[in-house]
Amino acid sequence: MKTLLALILVSVLATPAHAESWRCQYKGRWITTRTRNTDKMDWVLVWEKAGAKWKVVGDYSDKYGRASFDGECDDTKCDFEQSYKTGKLAGKKYYFTGSYTDRALSATSTENTFKGTWGYAKSNRLNGGIWDSIATCKQDTSAKPATLATLETFGVGLTQVEVVKLLGEPASKSPVIEQFADGTFVTEWKWPAKGIEIGMTSRTTNGAFTLYSIMLKSPSTIRTKHGVGIGSSRADVQRAYGEQINGDESDATKIVIGEAHGGAYIALANGKVKSIYVGSAAE
Repeated sequence: MKTLLALILVSVLATPAHAESWRCQYKGRWITTRTRNTDKMDWVLVWEKAGAKWKVVGDYSDKYGRASFDGECDDTKCDFEQSYKTGKLAGKKYYFTGSYTDRALSATSTENTFKGTWGYAKSNRLNGGIWDSIATCKQDTSAKPATLATLETFGVGLTQVEVVKLLGEPASKSPVIEQFADGTFVTEWKWPAKGIEIGMTSRTTNGAFTLYSIMLKSPSTIRTKHGVGIGSSRADVQRAYGEQINGDESDATKIVIGEAHGGAYIALANGKVKSIYVGSAAE
């Protein structure tokens, strides 16, 4: 359970209230300088304002597999890492640098041209080749809860003090009960006005509780770092998580990422995300 949670709930990343966020779907091409090998690339990036910089994360695919991107941009210059998760290059990392320009299409839409170079080491982002891409970017205009960035804000083992600092006191707490399977004690905390339910666990009935699961429901506006949230379409989820989706456990009413027990369970209604559960015993 903790392995998959660690992949989805990566870290505690608080940002200012109402952080500006844009979702961009790029089409482009890369070229290897030495061999002139080339291929098209498709990637979805979420840009989120973090002070004077932009945090940039997302997914990428080409003929060699699927990869994740993680980096930041200062003004119009960006540095980020590409980590392959599947395919021939699974486990490999490449290092990109580049710049971008924006052309406004409307108040909440821009055309983003993004290009640069890539390399085989963090210290040399030039020795691999070149890349370029273009995207239409849409601003996320939904209200952002204060201090919450994405679902990844909530990490495995987040303490009760940290949870309350992020969300305030819960509207309700269920009675503490013992899990006879492992002897731990659990309780469920709820913030219905925020659409958040969190499972807390402890080794003793009155000990310090830590987070072990989270459920998002309407009216939650929290999204995963790949842009998936309540109201996202089935296609949005499939594009965001691709080969991480458990096809055997998924159907018209749900998408399971990883294992059914210990993974992420995304419930669907009329083709839209109704709830997102991350934790153990997802059923």
